[in-house]
Amino acid sequence: MNALSKEEFESLLPNYTELNSVVMGTPKLSVCLITYNHARFISQAIEGVLMQRANFEFELVIGEDCSTDGTRDIVLDYQRKHPQLIRVILASENGGKYTGNGRLNFIRTLRACRGEYVAFLEGDDYWTAPHKLQVQVDHLNANPTHSECFHHVTTVDENNQELPASPLIIPHSGSVIGVLDLLIHENGIPALSMVFRRELFPESAEWIYNLPVADWPLHISNACHGPISCINETMAAYRIHNQGIWSGLDKHAQDTRMLDLYEFWRKQLSREYQSVILKKISEISFSLAVVALKRNNPIWARHYFWKCLCSAPFRCSVSKPEMIKIMFRTFFPSGFKVASFVKRCLAGDSAHASLHDSQKRP
Repeated sequence: MNALSKEEFESLLPNYTELNSVVMGTPKLSVCLITYNHARFISQAIEGVLMQRANFEFELVIGEDCSTDGTRDIVLDYQRKHPQLIRVILASENGGKYTGNGRLNFIRTLRACRGEYVAFLEGDDYWTAPHKLQVQVDHLNANPTHSECFHHVTTVDENNQELPASPLIIPHSGSVIGVLDLLIHENGIPALSMVFRRELFPESAEWIYNLPVADWPLHISNACHGPISCINETMAAYRIHNQGIWSGLDKHAQDTRMLDLYEFWRKQLSREYQSVILKKISEISFSLAVVALKRNNPIWARHYFWKCLCSAPFRCSVSKPEMIKIMFRTFFPSGFKVASFVKRCLAGDSAHASLHDSQKRP
């Protein structure tokens, strides 16, 4: 799918209808909830917002992206029951056919948020603590230099069964992280756990239009304005299932998107971050080269391995013997096969000789 220009993207954003509601005034916080074909899960996501107890006004802004499974009907039913709280942004057509993801729906819904703070949620995830918003708003109020805060989450499957400990959270020694932590640990903040300052959202930054994911660039953009703090409490559940925007992708597809992101940050971020970025590009490229070899695609294997070599091949976590082995498999496949055959033959002769010697012993 071809990337949209900024002008093409912006021209598609107004293609929606907002339902009339009685939400009055300016809320302290907006919940930005985006959904597409989440009929099985959307009620749980909305109920997690409705159960919030806070000493400030908040609104729930739901971006519904022309679902085909009945999600829209469920959302509209909730809006009719809670018109003082819920605003619904109804896309005129599914934005995924233009972008291949939910980017249009995300940006459209986020721009409709009116609160000083924004909390993010997708229709297949849900919040588990009724004090979540209060805790996070109190934290940001008490730390005016912090751009964002997040918390721990549990990981569940499509049947709400808890899965092994989530790999999403950034392993950190303190309670505050910055750009460097986000680059080292990739997309380490679960989007459903974040609350950030609405004024920091870059309305027309380059990454809005074409990058494969939106949450990680948003975290890095926020971190450029101030620290991001971690609240050591579990207050939400991240769902892994095969229709998930990210969790539904295989490792190869995820790595391809992460490589695009690191290439973007290599051009955008200052010199102090280049060493880490090049190391990550090298590691991801190596992983993609190995997959290409397994899929018998030598052209892409050479492409990714060459990118690995041009980045930081001996600073990445791959061992030198493994690096050399894959290099021979990539650029000298015939020689690698001959060497492997000879090695097996020598190993066989050695084993045969050992067996013969043992038989000779009395």
